[in-house]
Amino acid sequence: PMATASAVPAEPAGPFDGLNETMLDSLYDPLAYVEQQNEGGAYQNLTGEGKRRCLTEFWRRRDPTPATPDNPLREAFYRGVRHANQTFREGGGAQIPGWRTDRGRIYLKFGESNDALRRPMAQPKPFEVWVYTRDRRRWYVFLDRTGLGHYELIGTNDVTERSTGPNWIYQLGPEGAQEVTNFLQR
Repeated sequence: PMATASAVPAEPAGPFDGLNETMLDSLYDPLAYVEQQNEGGAYQNLTGEGKRRCLTEFWRRRDPTPATPDNPLREAFYRGVRHANQTFREGGGAQIPGWRTDRGRIYLKFGESNDALRRPMAQPKPFEVWVYTRDRRRWYVFLDRTGLGHYELIGTNDVTERSTGPNWIYQLGPEGAQEVTNFLQR
């Protein structure tokens, strides 16, 4: 019997095995941008093992290749989180991870934009415009009010995102407003 038991292959280690609760939480938090309405809520009240199972189940439901040990969607999502953290992190006293910023949120929801207008030296304030043409045309205007790289979403045609309303265009100044208008109309 002992020889038979030792011949049984061990369960393959899951991607969340061996992680402490802080690490599990850091992997769960960005999922707020992609989880369905009925999926959130209970995670914070779970034990470490419960959190591990919750993450495993979340990604199991989204695995396009369940017969393989890898999950390409999970791997792509966490690559996106790493990219957002490296590219959109905001410094200063707050040290905001990139995935928590407005640009990081849009990046995690939709990926790299199809087209972008970046004006880091614009006056009166730096701005960026991202355009997505997959599915339907969406655009997002980000303004750096501080001049320190803290870009806020100020305008969009995406009804699921907040905006400062129709007055966002005036925040860009006359030249920026004209440039963004021309960019969005092409």
